[in-house]
Amino acid sequence: MVIAVTNQKGGVGKTTTAINLSASLALLDYRVLVIDMDPQGNSSDGLGINTNKLDNTVYDALINETPLSDIVIPNALRNLFVAPTNITLSGAETELASDISRPFKLRKAIKPELGKYDFIIIDCPPSLSILTVNAIVASSDLLVPIEPSSYALKGMSMLMSTILKTREDLEHYARFLGVVVNMFDPGLPLHTSIVEAVKEYFTPRKVFKTTIPRSPRIPEAELHGQCIHQYAPEDIGARQFNALAQEIIEKTHERKS
Repeated sequence: MVIAVTNQKGGVGKTTTAINLSASLALLDYRVLVIDMDPQGNSSDGLGINTNKLDNTVYDALINETPLSDIVIPNALRNLFVAPTNITLSGAETELASDISRPFKLRKAIKPELGKYDFIIIDCPPSLSILTVNAIVASSDLLVPIEPSSYALKGMSMLMSTILKTREDLEHYARFLGVVVNMFDPGLPLHTSIVEAVKEYFTPRKVFKTTIPRSPRIPEAELHGQCIHQYAPEDIGARQFNALAQEIIEKTHERKS
């Protein structure tokens, strides 16, 4: 599976989800590649990579057609690998503007790597830019993190329109894997009611049963360049990301059966 973690709204936990879901899958003995498609490079930083000292990044894969295998860096966690990014990726938007094949650059870069990994997780930027379109077109599945706030569904119609547009205009059908609710507190009635509203919007089947709590250890881990499993393996956040990984694996088995 190639999973794009996407939501054009910032602050919903896309990077947190990409990092820690990938780590959970790696701990289950799956080979996992994280592709950082956000020019801020937060996934790269959060997995311990110094983004100021990189010879090649995802930018080079998109613009210079550098093989992704020349960019990938192994993480300290077994089975986990990272295709890092830094601020240079922000220039890709302009450089791709006149390229007719611009929506397919990432898909082309990923193709030779598909047989090497069980899961490829793409961390998308908080916008519906050409970088996000590249991620959607390169993916087999879309995972949408949201926060339990009154703005949770704001902009969802825009994201769904973009997904529909890639299906119609680019003839690429990425499956909607589901919505995962981040920063969830079951003790807050507002959070519970928002989850119910999300289920009504998407249908319960498209909302993961697993929710990710607001744990202070998760951002602490990212500041130390580690996933939650390395930094605080006993934390509830680690357990919940493991549960999310299990749900995703179950979905893959359902498709095969």
